[in-house]
Amino acid sequence: MENNNNTLPVNPDGETPLEKKKSSKKLLLVTIGLIVVGLFATFVILVNNSASENILTALPQIPNLSGKSESFVQHLLSADKQARNALSSDRDLKKFGQKTGQLGELYQANEFFDQANECYEIASRFDPRNPLWPHHLAFLAQTMGQNELAQKLLERTIELTPDYYPSLLKLADIYYKTQKIEKAKTAYEKCLKLAPENPYALLGLGRIELDNSNWLKAQDYLQRTIKADQKFGSAYRWLALIHEHFGRTKQMQKTRDIANSYGRFVSNADQWVVNIDLQCYDSKRLTSLYDNALQMRRVEIAEQFFQRALTLDPQNAKLYFIRGTFFLKAKRLTASQKALEKAIELDPNSAPYFRKLALALLEQNKLKPAEQMFLRSLELDLECPFTMYYNMGSIYLRTKRYEKAIYFYKKGAENDPKIERVYYTIGLCYQKLGQLDKAIEYWEKELQAKYDNPLVHYNMAGAYTKTGKIDLAIKHYNKVKKLKPNHFNSYVNLAQLFFERGDTAQAIDHYQIALKLKPNNIDALNALGWILATTEDENFSNPSKAVQYAEKACEITNFQNPLLLDTLSVSYAARGNFKDAIETSEKALEFAKSANNPDLIKELDERIRLYKAKKPYKQKQ
Repeated sequence: MENNNNTLPVNPDGETPLEKKKSSKKLLLVTIGLIVVGLFATFVILVNNSASENILTALPQIPNLSGKSESFVQHLLSADKQARNALSSDRDLKKFGQKTGQLGELYQANEFFDQANECYEIASRFDPRNPLWPHHLAFLAQTMGQNELAQKLLERTIELTPDYYPSLLKLADIYYKTQKIEKAKTAYEKCLKLAPENPYALLGLGRIELDNSNWLKAQDYLQRTIKADQKFGSAYRWLALIHEHFGRTKQMQKTRDIANSYGRFVSNADQWVVNIDLQCYDSKRLTSLYDNALQMRRVEIAEQFFQRALTLDPQNAKLYFIRGTFFLKAKRLTASQKALEKAIELDPNSAPYFRKLALALLEQNKLKPAEQMFLRSLELDLECPFTMYYNMGSIYLRTKRYEKAIYFYKKGAENDPKIERVYYTIGLCYQKLGQLDKAIEYWEKELQAKYDNPLVHYNMAGAYTKTGKIDLAIKHYNKVKKLKPNHFNSYVNLAQLFFERGDTAQAIDHYQIALKLKPNNIDALNALGWILATTEDENFSNPSKAVQYAEKACEITNFQNPLLLDTLSVSYAARGNFKDAIETSEKALEFAKSANNPDLIKELDERIRLYKAKKPYKQKQ
């Protein structure tokens, strides 16, 4: 066969040199490409790692935790690790944002506020749709007085969660403080749609109307505020201004007094803030949060703090003391006693705990155990409030141990800046002991130290009556009449004194006034009937009226009281009706014998003899 010089030689693999050259070139290009891709991937990884490292370095460093509880330290380290792992291992940016925000909450709850702020900033960047982070940043900004920043953050919060009214309420307050009145009004009104009759939103709208001198509209909002929360002191303060504007002086003063009794303004509760505080690991701070919540009447929130504090420190005696004190103020006396007994069980050497338990027992009229608790508190601490001595005095007064009562009242008075408050009670104790001069001495001190007290005057009049100083007795009874024109007993006692002095006109006048106050009082009816029937003064004798008064008294007692029947018989005789007089006296005699009243029996026998002789009975004066 003829050889063809144009045919290329073939290698053993069946490739021509040209094909082999092309194949080598393609392999080279692929290899270069793979190297480039590898280098690029390595570059991306390095860049990402560098970025992650930069982000992680933005996380706050663990602060000095000396003095913190071991459980808090472990929890914080774990939360910090979870946040870092979310980025470095999982590469989940949203999860990283969430974990960082949760780390911030833990920092904030335990009062590391700078670290909390850094965490919330990072969380807002990587978990931007979560309303918690701008909300928390706004809270921290407000605590620093940064209202402009807080406003922007709250606006962002509401953009993310339009229905969370506590944030809207805070924003409305900032608008109001920064004179953005229309925005404030709109925000308050939206709050009312989300939380109908919310007292804080109503108060805000009331203040806006007040600033615009829309007095009646403001009054309506404030009255609605008080209806929603009857212990909202600030609402009463603003309402007092409205009363003042309209010249309602008495209402203004009354409203101001109510406002002062409810203390300072407290802001609306925010459960998101509460949720942070519940992550606190300091039992002392939780105890304080519990106390504050109780003072603000947020009982449900307070209970959350109580349970959290108790979990951290089951031996927290102060926690139970605060609980018992709150229940005592709320008149939940059994619950108060139980809590205070627990406080004493945990700390048996605290005098204030014993004093407070004594008060709870005293309120329940458990005088003996209350006395024991007070005495135990004195054993622990002689330096106690003067009010405790007064409480001891009260126990001894109520148990008729007057000497001891006087001792403790005087002991308390040694340190009382308003010592006059016990003069009256000390006087009462001396009165019970029959030491009327000493009683009068202390009542005089009471009157010198304070305004005229009708009760003091009344007791002084009684003491002067017993000591035969009738002019002074009348003077003090007249003082009672002036201070308390409707004081029934003063009129009756004055009438009796005037009658005994022979001043029949004054006696009759005072009994008649007394009966206008209490028309069915049998003592006054009987006394007036007796005077009108038995007086020898023709100017005042009125047997017919006497019968009316005496019959009314007997009707009230179903004709079974021998003294009243005696007066009725005397009245019949004065009118010349001796038959009825004898029958009535004989009936009275039967009751007197049944009651074994020899003095009355003797008097009735004598009067029956008079009636049988057709003679009326006349009182010799």
